[in-house]
Amino acid sequence: MQTQHDVTARDRPMPQHQTITHSDLPVLSKYDVRSALSSLNKNFILDFMSPDIVGRYQYFDDLGVTLQYVGGQVIRCISLSTHEDAIITLGMMECSIRAVGGWLELAPYTVVVPHVPLDPQEEHSSVVALDEGMEVA
Repeated sequence: MQTQHDVTARDRPMPQHQTITHSDLPVLSKYDVRSALSSLNKNFILDFMSPDIVGRYQYFDDLGVTLQYVGGQVIRCISLSTHEDAIITLGMMECSIRAVGGWLELAPYTVVVPHVPLDPQEEHSSVVALDEGMEVA
């Protein structure tokens, strides 16, 4: 008789979602790299890697990214929107994370989720906010 604990990797269901790997991240512009390496963004990442928030996650709805601190200077991206700016934002976050000595985990943990457009007025102001600085915090 097989118990729940006897399940092998072969028996586990495979995830049925699209994910993303480091090779899928875009090459950042000089502007994006400079922004990612700003003290504001690096300090945000250092605060996010605080030992008292291990396991917690934060959904940045205006950026289309959900991050979780898993400890040991590892931040896991658990969701990424299909909005075209979201992957650039994630690339910038990876740059900030590496700059402070951390690591960004992606596949198989990252689930790519469809972008749900806001109403036209909100969509326009969201894009403007991203273009004006793409600050994470």
